[in-house]
Amino acid sequence: MDSNKYTPLIVFFLVALGMFLERYITIKTTNDNFMFVNNNNKILEVVNAIENKYVEKISTDSLAEEIIPKLLEKLDPHSTYIPAKDIEQAEERLNGKINGGIGIEYNFYHDTLIVMYVLKNSPAAESGIIAGDRIIKIDTNTIYPATKMTKKIPTLIRGDINTYVNLSIKRSGCDSLMIKKIKRNKIPLPSVETAFNINDSIRYIKITSFGSNTYKEFCEQTVDSINKFSTLIIDLRDNGGGYLQAVIKIANEILPHKAMIVYTQNREGRKREFYADSKNRLKDKKIIILVDSWSASASEILAGAIQDNDRGIIVGRRTFGKGLVQTTIDLNDGSQLRLTTERYYTPTGRCIQKPYGTGVNYNDDIKNRLLNGELDSAIKNTFPDSLKFTTPKGKTVYGGGGIMPDIFVPESENKLSEYILKCNRQNLFKKFSALHFNAETAKYNNNAVTSIFDDNLLYNKFINFTIANGVKPQKEEDIDNQYINNQIKAAIKLIINDETNCYKLIQNYDNDLKTALSTLEQ
Repeated sequence: MDSNKYTPLIVFFLVALGMFLERYITIKTTNDNFMFVNNNNKILEVVNAIENKYVEKISTDSLAEEIIPKLLEKLDPHSTYIPAKDIEQAEERLNGKINGGIGIEYNFYHDTLIVMYVLKNSPAAESGIIAGDRIIKIDTNTIYPATKMTKKIPTLIRGDINTYVNLSIKRSGCDSLMIKKIKRNKIPLPSVETAFNINDSIRYIKITSFGSNTYKEFCEQTVDSINKFSTLIIDLRDNGGGYLQAVIKIANEILPHKAMIVYTQNREGRKREFYADSKNRLKDKKIIILVDSWSASASEILAGAIQDNDRGIIVGRRTFGKGLVQTTIDLNDGSQLRLTTERYYTPTGRCIQKPYGTGVNYNDDIKNRLLNGELDSAIKNTFPDSLKFTTPKGKTVYGGGGIMPDIFVPESENKLSEYILKCNRQNLFKKFSALHFNAETAKYNNNAVTSIFDDNLLYNKFINFTIANGVKPQKEEDIDNQYINNQIKAAIKLIINDETNCYKLIQNYDNDLKTALSTLEQ
């Protein structure tokens, strides 16, 4: 390989970094002490020469915005740069709220913007917006074709708290447009998506991320709950992680006093160790954790801590394998550098992080697991003996990236017909349910949903709806009547803010959960 052809690119990166460090030197972090020494060196000499003598004036600010992300790509997959304008949005999920929203979920249908879901007690709900409403205009901006305004729509709907947005709405059965003046406010984003009792002894809780409010939400649904249960199933599937402190607090409720939760290690070998305190209010509960390939970072810390301490059972498929710790560095212009400074290790010493770097296509890892059969066969998930570890009770666990579950559930057991998959990919269940609800609003309340499905009328309407949207069942066995009915019922339950019964309907097709429940019976 001719290394000389890469020299200009490397120099360009270094020059950009020199510009960046010279202008944005303030570093803030709670984890490490950073010191940049502003010595006279070639990088700064080049920067000064460019700034003072280059034939054209160079904006080092705009140059930094373009180059820093590319520079970080050379380090690891999780070191990132966030421009100041994107900070608030990047932290919304972890902070548990949107500032200046109205409380709707929307999507596109035939180039029209439609409301899919309205959050209970939100500004949109209080103004009378309902699922299925078509948004024709936002203030003076006509939203058509909506699919060509994807990036613009959020900036039009959202704004400062206590400011107003006017939505022009077309509702089924109404000839004229409805104008809704909505006052923007803080919109809660709970990280506990749902929690309910499956039966008298089993409680289920789904955590979508680990944010600043997650521990409080978790306690409200478990240790502080009036519901009695002997087994807690914690669903961490599709949970990409979040704040370490949130995981530590939840682990404190599950693990015995002084049990190790996780430790981190930096490049000098310095460790930070985290142990459970004396809370342990769930000590008498059986614990089962559901994971999949998209359970990452903080999710893997909790699953690894439970597994390595022999405290519960992990069910599902091997987790993502994100074990790099990012330190947030606040920059003078309000932007942030989230730089990888440590690695996570489970109590037995397993490194959570999967391989990355030269020769590794990191972004295709999950796709490669599918192609290699790892998502459908436990034995296809092979680990060398050098990565073998043993828990206190003698159970063998493996490092090498991610957490391998104690009970493997093949993804194929959760697979559906191609027709159903296409309906899911195009979000047709939710779109159909929102539009149907909009046309039949008066019929729906918490007691009416089930009785409406006594005949096949709605089911047949859905089949015709999908065909009209280019998704046609190829053969009779492609159509799973029960699944379709359940999905439509669940979507409408969600629309009327009956989240608990929504998820109870969906669980009928959840083989990971079924496996967990059958494990308890054994």
